[in-house]
Amino acid sequence: MMIVVNHLTRMKGDRICVAGIDLESKQHVRPVAHNLTRELLRSKGGIFQIGGIVELGPGTQVGTPPEVEDRSFNPKLASFKRLVPKDQFLELLKNLSLGTVEEIFGREIERLSHNKCATPEGRGDRSLGVLRAQPPVALTVNSFGSLRLRFSDETDSIEAPVTDLAFYEADNQTVRHELVRKAARQIYQGADIILSLGLARAWKATNDNQRRHWLQVNGIHLLMKE
Repeated sequence: MMIVVNHLTRMKGDRICVAGIDLESKQHVRPVAHNLTRELLRSKGGIFQIGGIVELGPGTQVGTPPEVEDRSFNPKLASFKRLVPKDQFLELLKNLSLGTVEEIFGREIERLSHNKCATPEGRGDRSLGVLRAQPPVALTVNSFGSLRLRFSDETDSIEAPVTDLAFYEADNQTVRHELVRKAARQIYQGADIILSLGLARAWKATNDNQRRHWLQVNGIHLLMKE
């Protein structure tokens, strides 16, 4: 199976999460294995890069709702093939993008207070998708040092944490403020915004009575207008 990578996500320590689009089915796939780290990034001599085509090798579907995209793989048997030209990569994302989080994640997605979205634990049609973001859009670092994105879909406003690996230093914690400012300028200048969205593994937020899969922004893809 070959995928083109459109999600590279920070996790704790130097661990990362990766997902991409199966070139044959055009469905999302999340390759899972024990302890994926930054050492698997192309910049480190590995195989994963945004827009990169990767042959995953043998594997088995291991997903459960909403993470139906999970597929086991052996990183030692996977290989990087080539990089898709940026314009072709963005065109692919545009063609696969949908207009609302409900279209992406199904009717189990809930719009909660403070413009947050989540599904109850173990429920939902899928956990990955691509959205055409609508204005207004604001990329900011809040008072707690957390990188957040405020945007709209075709229904309402949404706010979610940004886990896009590109916006963090090698420690997976320190925000790359200059890159945030650059992206914010491009957004202000009217760039088209395509988001790779994901639902996190279930966890229980403070003052919540149940575990949920919370919406997060796994990738911010900007297309400057002519």
